[in-house]
Amino acid sequence: MSNSSNRLELRLKEREDEYTRYEQFYVLVGTFNVNNKSTPPNILLEQWFSQATENRESEKNKIPDIIAVGFQEIDTSGGAYIYDDKKKEDDWERIVRKTIAACYEENNTENIQFTLLNRIKLVGILLFVYVRSTHLAKCTLVSNSTVPTGFMGIAGNKGGVGVRFRFYETDICFVNSH
Repeated sequence: MSNSSNRLELRLKEREDEYTRYEQFYVLVGTFNVNNKSTPPNILLEQWFSQATENRESEKNKIPDIIAVGFQEIDTSGGAYIYDDKKKEDDWERIVRKTIAACYEENNTENIQFTLLNRIKLVGILLFVYVRSTHLAKCTLVSNSTVPTGFMGIAGNKGGVGVRFRFYETDICFVNSH
């Protein structure tokens, strides 16, 4: 049995180019501890996004296919542990959404659009994952999870959040922790 498996594996490897296609995709990942500050009015994170995109001369002006943005300490008030108030979460999502529009969607000739694939929050830890809308149909098996590790392993002031999904034929997982 082992001999036939080895032969099959060798034959498949020889013909790999017939059934495998490699493509390069760009991923922008960022994290920011906001230290319980309210979202500043009329601000965008353009400088942050553009610096990350333009770091290397060879990759200058590459528009990402996936954008993952994590925040920590968006709400450290006592009420955050009791009430599931989405206001601060929504405010940060609004800023990220506006920044993506300003950096990548507006004034481009390719009509690029991004869609929020998933968002997950654990008290003050927040993660957004966006994908180019043209890839949305190829994002499957989307799931998310939270793991609180604060006081007695149950408080959500410390811990992590994650979003995982299959992007075409590759499994991807983003984790944001504090």
